[in-house]
Amino acid sequence: RKLAGQSLDLLEGSLAGAERKEVVALRDRLEEVAHSFSDLVREQKTLGFTDDDGIRKRLQESGRNVERLVNIDINKAEGDWQRAPQVQRMVAALLSMQRHEANYRLVRKEYLGQLFASEFSRFNKIAEDVTMPAALKSELLGAVKNYATALREWGETVDKIEPYVVIINLEIEQMLPSANGVIQTVQQSAALSSAALTTSQSRTKTFIIGVGIAAVLFGLGFSWLIGRSITQPLNGLGTVMKRLADGDTSTGIP
Repeated sequence: RKLAGQSLDLLEGSLAGAERKEVVALRDRLEEVAHSFSDLVREQKTLGFTDDDGIRKRLQESGRNVERLVNIDINKAEGDWQRAPQVQRMVAALLSMQRHEANYRLVRKEYLGQLFASEFSRFNKIAEDVTMPAALKSELLGAVKNYATALREWGETVDKIEPYVVIINLEIEQMLPSANGVIQTVQQSAALSSAALTTSQSRTKTFIIGVGIAAVLFGLGFSWLIGRSITQPLNGLGTVMKRLADGDTSTGIP
């Protein structure tokens, strides 16, 4: 979010007119997405990012606790009561609850949650008629209640999360056309800037070459003038000296 905001700030400062308005609109939508995402993270934290935290952890622990009571504690309890038909029906109801819970979490169909709740009610009715140690019965009823409560809260939290996911996806889909438009504008501006830079570099190169040639020509001309200013007087002096050598003493010496 921070990096995106910084990029939009740079774009807003470099664009004008309609393109700048598009950037401002993108920033507003970015803020909406950020708020929705914060809400999503909050609900996901409540649900649990993994099976080791949040409601997901409670659901896993309560399910394992029910399995322990059914598979270990009831079988190890003293007496013949665990072989009673009501106990077998109660165990069957617990196993059916676990199956519905797994399917409900897998495919997220409401009728599977209703089947789970129906089996939970059936279990409670059966448990009322079961003759078993009071402490074990209380622990079993409490564990199954916690199991059902955790699954119900899991479903409620997932129902809260799904709208946020839909909203974020919609907002991103609405942002994409504007973002693509801004990107195209920036790319066009970059292409124009690159062409202008190339042209400027070419002109600068031509200017530097022209100045160099002019400097060379100027230097050659200046050297010629200097040489001429030296050789002409020497030539004149040589001519006079030749006349003097021939006996013409009337000539002037420069």
